[in-house]
Amino acid sequence: MATTTVLSEEQMEVVQPEEDIMFDRKGFDRGGIRREFASTVAIDPSTKYVEEGSATFVHPDSDYAQGDTAEGETLGNIELVKETGKNVKIPRYTHGFTYDVEDGEVDSTLLSDMRDAIMELFMVEADLAFFNGIYDEQGNAIFEGVFEWLQNNMDAENIIDCSDYDPSAGDLDGVQANIITEVAYGKITGEYVTAESPQWDIAAAKHPVWSKWNSYGTYDGAMVESQWNLVQADRNDAQVGVNRRNLVPPEIGLRGPRSMNDDLMRPVEMPGRVNDSYSSPLDSREDYSGDDDVMWLIPRHNGDFYELYEQGTPDSRGPIEKDGWQERYEYKWRGGVVQGFSQRAEGNAVDVVKLENVTALFE
Repeated sequence: MATTTVLSEEQMEVVQPEEDIMFDRKGFDRGGIRREFASTVAIDPSTKYVEEGSATFVHPDSDYAQGDTAEGETLGNIELVKETGKNVKIPRYTHGFTYDVEDGEVDSTLLSDMRDAIMELFMVEADLAFFNGIYDEQGNAIFEGVFEWLQNNMDAENIIDCSDYDPSAGDLDGVQANIITEVAYGKITGEYVTAESPQWDIAAAKHPVWSKWNSYGTYDGAMVESQWNLVQADRNDAQVGVNRRNLVPPEIGLRGPRSMNDDLMRPVEMPGRVNDSYSSPLDSREDYSGDDDVMWLIPRHNGDFYELYEQGTPDSRGPIEKDGWQERYEYKWRGGVVQGFSQRAEGNAVDVVKLENVTALFE
């Protein structure tokens, strides 16, 4: 049976989402936190898959020239190998609302509020998926959470146990910030953290860790500097350090009034520490765990590590169902992250450094 609507043309326009509304979020607290970590590629509504590009490399069995050669002379054979790209499916989110028309009266404000609530739900779900990943019913990863992916694809030697250092006993020249400017910097390959740009793009940690980096570091007679000031790349002569500070929230979701249970809040998960012999003060925190006692140093990778693919405007349709004065409207939106998409022969999360047991530096 055909479906008809009691909404006027003007009210139907209210139900439609604004163009590129997902790229221009207003009126929400820190909406789209995932975009502080990753660039976003806009996709069309019809895009279900994105394709990794193919790449050609010199085969490792190729012969390099050995010994002295005359000018212009070359030796050896070159073999090529071609890596073929793969298709990655971008997850789809679908939500809707049922509207009850009373005596033919339609509240346009309520309609727009319900529409905007669904847009915010899409945004929150994408943020949470970026941090915690998405898994199918069998537990297989559609994609991993960002920190889990970094830990699984970084050099194991770049995971530093800060409890091995005691600044109060003279380690790190007594300055906690040297764990970054000296120890962490000693781990880099020069591929992403380079001689021309000797800094990481982001330092990411949760609040209890950042509170330690607010402690005073030095006093030069003119001003007191915090430990964080000491590792800001534009504040020291060596320019070694970090450009941006990112506060990772303990949880992400939709908060309700005090009369409601915060069931829609979900913790932001960190992968388990490799160095777990230290008893972190965060172990006893109700809203944190010892696995949160970490700081991630992430270089500017231009999408080589991970990149977001998202629709700017969700698809909408309705009414798709009508029962008396009730009508249902639905919205569909695609958004997801593609990880390790660059085909780099050198590896994936190169020059990423993870500091574990950070609070031990400040005891």
